[in-house]
Amino acid sequence: MSATIRVVAPEVTGVLLADGWHQVDRGSFRLGPYALVSSASDWYDQFLDGLGESEQGFAFTDEQGRTFAGPIASILATRA
Repeated sequence: MSATIRVVAPEVTGVLLADGWHQVDRGSFRLGPYALVSSASDWYDQFLDGLGESEQGFAFTDEQGRTFAGPIASILATRA
């Protein structure tokens, strides 16, 4: 029987994406629904129209203040 590998989101310090490793600003890594919409102001209307359907996603800020977000399937590995 295999055990679940658990990663504690607030403890993630690095994320490996297709373009390489990214340092995570401590405590900024989070998981939640992810959807691309045309603007923040009409997100709710797009969601109701079925255009903003979400999937499991992630977001974090790097040490330079840049925000990264995407579908969780794009994460290749994490460091804690």
